Amino acid sequence: MDDDALRAYLGEIPVPELEGAPWAAPPPLADCTVAVVTTAALRLPADEPFARVDPSFRTLPTSARDLVLDHWSPTFDRAAFAADLNVVYPVDRLTELAAAGTIGAVAKRHVSFSGSQEDSVSDIRLETGPRAAAMLRADGVDVALLAPVAPMCSRTVCVLAHILEAHGIATVALIPIQRLAERMRPPRVLCCEFPLGRPLGRPGDAHYQHEVIARAFGLLAAPEGPVLASHPDRIVRGLVALPCPLPARIDLEVPAAVDEVRALRGAYDQYRSTHGRSSVGRVVTPDHIEELAAMFDAIAGGVPWREAGLPAHPIVCALELRTYYEEAALALTGVVPEPGAAESWFYGATATGGAITAARDAMRAADAPFGVWYYLATDVATDVAGEA
Repeated sequence: MDDDALRAYLGEIPVPELEGAPWAAPPPLADCTVAVVTTAALRLPADEPFARVDPSFRTLPTSARDLVLDHWSPTFDRAAFAADLNVVYPVDRLTELAAAGTIGAVAKRHVSFSGSQEDSVSDIRLETGPRAAAMLRADGVDVALLAPVAPMCSRTVCVLAHILEAHGIATVALIPIQRLAERMRPPRVLCCEFPLGRPLGRPGDAHYQHEVIARAFGLLAAPEGPVLASHPDRIVRGLVALPCPLPARIDLEVPAAVDEVRALRGAYDQYRSTHGRSSVGRVVTPDHIEELAAMFDAIAGGVPWREAGLPAHPIVCALELRTYYEEAALALTGVVPEPGAAESWFYGATATGGAITAARDAMRAADAPFGVWYYLATDVATDVAGEA
């Protein structure tokens, strides 16, 4: 789906009924302690991974930068986080604002949820959301900046905004879907028509991210709510794939996907060394990731998917390979990809992306469950909408 069609669909998804209209009046911004609440399912490498529909949360120390993007959905621009974690989780921007005296302090820890939830969002509404809010309040947090990434994340963010305000924490939510914000009425929303996966707009552009945050924090001065403002810029996904060269075949005795994974290992290692983090490792270590490519190649060639040896849900296995490629591509190109460009390159230009797409088609033809094959690749037919 293009951005406009996706926003139109997401604006009308089922939402829970939220009682009341909580409103927390913060101190002057220069006296506020600020936290980030993300629904990108970020975690520390040693933390337990997020499950597919997981209402639990993880805490992120302000000092940590070796974060893993653990979200199950393939339907957002994951390369943006790989290029710059601040476009999803602006901890460096808050640190800079604290140093300048614009905010009082950065919270000692932040909170990460997974935005993929059941329509009722009941477990977060009734259990884990209030628990996270109480923890942040005990930490002295006055303001929370809420950032979604995937299609269903905006609904979860709106729920969390209500919960946090009820616990005395003023919130500003960066929501890309105005209609959803109008229906759920979180206290303060800056509507940003940015591609999913880029709630702060532009990875690698600290000035732009500061401008988005300044507009968001400007809503804290409102005497009452709900308040809904719109960012003046509109950023859309491009149609051009990332111009990233692929290595020539080395070993013709193995499938092309396996050969390609091996050849990209140096670029992947360079990314991990340069950025000090990687989101690869949920399913297999980098030393064994070529095995996943071989399994998808086998499925594409006719091996039943249940017999191919996949060590986890096919979606997670496919995302492991996509992440490996996108991180390697950042090292090879040295540029921040345009929205959707790395994703288009992976599925459209690489042998492994082609193997995953072919495996998806084979699984569909073999009557595999819809939720197993549909989200393996993102060029699927648009007659059904949703999120993994």
